[in-house]
Amino acid sequence: MGAVVMVMQQPVYGQDPSRRQEAVSQQQPTFRYVDSITYQLYLKEEWQDLVREGRIALENGIDYFYLQMRIAYAYYALGKYRRATQYYKNALGYNSQDPVANEYLYYTYTFGGRPYDALRQTRALSAAQKSAMDINDSISFVAFGMNYAWSGANTAAIQEQIVSNTDLLNPGTQKATHAMHYAGANFSHRLGTALVLNHQGSYLYKNELSYVITNNRAFLSEEQPVQQYEYSLGADILAAEGLVIRPGIHYLNTAIPLYDETSYGQGSGINRTAVSELTIIDWVQKLLVAYQTCYADAGVSWVHHNFNDINTHQAGFHGTFYPGANLNLYLGMDAYMQMATFNNEHSAQLLFRPLLGGKIFNNLWLEISGAPMEQFNFYDIRNNLAYNSLEKVAWSMETNAIIPIYRAGMQLFFGYRFRSVNSMFFPTQDMLHPVNQQNYQSHIITGGIIWKR
Repeated sequence: MGAVVMVMQQPVYGQDPSRRQEAVSQQQPTFRYVDSITYQLYLKEEWQDLVREGRIALENGIDYFYLQMRIAYAYYALGKYRRATQYYKNALGYNSQDPVANEYLYYTYTFGGRPYDALRQTRALSAAQKSAMDINDSISFVAFGMNYAWSGANTAAIQEQIVSNTDLLNPGTQKATHAMHYAGANFSHRLGTALVLNHQGSYLYKNELSYVITNNRAFLSEEQPVQQYEYSLGADILAAEGLVIRPGIHYLNTAIPLYDETSYGQGSGINRTAVSELTIIDWVQKLLVAYQTCYADAGVSWVHHNFNDINTHQAGFHGTFYPGANLNLYLGMDAYMQMATFNNEHSAQLLFRPLLGGKIFNNLWLEISGAPMEQFNFYDIRNNLAYNSLEKVAWSMETNAIIPIYRAGMQLFFGYRFRSVNSMFFPTQDMLHPVNQQNYQSHIITGGIIWKR
């Protein structure tokens, strides 16, 4: 805060903390005492004492520009960026053009995990400040990233049970994923300072066991390839400070081999299996409204899709709590109510996805998350991931490491995910009541990189 000039005054009660507390307890602090003691504490970098003295002063009706600035910087120096935000805003209430307050407010938004408020705050910065802070209004780039995932599973152990336990008179499908490869990329750019467009594309290839019953015949493919192309488009509308409205769509194009047995020639007695490719196109409509405050983020969402011909609506609540008013520790929870309709029959279930994350070292963050409840025909709106496979995830657990490389403006991340999966036979006319549950385990390795402006 070198640009803030303040006149030093001698403290009324001296610098001994016990004497200060005794004197203040006997009478209300005066402006002269508050101005002197907070300035002395600022010079000595005694940030905790400065916060305490400043808040006592505010509680006693003493409030002015430099007091707000000192408290704000004390929180900033303590790494409590989200707490510092409010005091810089209070200071700007006295002088909305102050360059120091506006610049530090930008940084509290940035370091406190509020990038969109930081983008809005650039409006208050001068051309000289933007140049010194390396902010270029002519560049619309916000973020670019790439990621990859591979999975393997012990599906061979359940193949015999899948084939032997299924009623051949009941048309339907049962699948189990042997291995999967997933590659994705995302790009975000802004239009002005109140709108950010997010693009995400991906390619998924998986090799699966597929058991299909149709026309009283069973077809077993031990190595069936499935390809899926996806594109997601979302718009982050910065409606007000801390408030983001995020509508979007997600497109899926899935190519699946289709088998049929055909007789060639009357009396020939020869049957052959013909293979064609079935293309399934799905659309997801989604909306998220999120609000960020000092210690917490909260949001509500709505999603609609028709994965596997099941009409599904998802209502979600999303919350993240930051006990230190920074990103050093955070606890999150996504809660969904999933409502499905098939052949005029309705079902509903709850799904919870807790998250715990925090800073381990200066260049290492760890996150642990999972889903302790069954998951099927599900869309993860937080990560824009579609789970449209004909399998049910019984439960899952995931850990991720995030490594920021500050000078390069990038983050590396890699992780491991364990899933307990239920392969089930889904009757064609009764998709809400699958049978023949066979459990197997899946292991997923993920990694990627992201650049942020």
